[in-house]
Amino acid sequence: MPQGQSRAWRTLALRTGAATLAVGFATCISGVASAAPVVVTPNISCYWPNADGSITAVIGYTNSSATTQTYPIGPLNNVSPAPQDRGQPTVFAPGSHTNVWTPTVSSADLAAGADWTLNGYKLSTNIGNVPQCATKPVPITGGAGGVIAFAALAVAAGAVVFGRGRLPGLRALRRH
Repeated sequence: MPQGQSRAWRTLALRTGAATLAVGFATCISGVASAAPVVVTPNISCYWPNADGSITAVIGYTNSSATTQTYPIGPLNNVSPAPQDRGQPTVFAPGSHTNVWTPTVSSADLAAGADWTLNGYKLSTNIGNVPQCATKPVPITGGAGGVIAFAALAVAAGAVVFGRGRLPGLRALRRH
């Protein structure tokens, strides 16, 4: 092969190799070439029937990866029927977690086939094989009730401290 053709072939081979490497790298980064393994799955431990025909469910998840996974509200984390955001978790720590979310599902939503889709897994409110909870569920995370209780305690503690003037400078604030 003449030297000019050899050089042209080497240049073509290098460019082709570089382009292949770039496409392969971009594909790996974007995740297009292979589907990511499913590492987070939802589960239901029990339910509580309410007097109005709704149920309150104890929902958890298992994250089999070693890292925290995040699934924002959207195609990989939604509730149906609408609205798709009903307070479900979006951040999933490694391991198995129960009592993370305790939604109350109305009788109308139950009739419509309410479910939670998380990372391709659909958790149905069909409670045929789910045991009834021994007591009405309360989320471990506290939810809004926990925040309200904390705020009430903080206000009460502030009133006690402020009322007795125990913190420096509070007496001066009370006089004005």
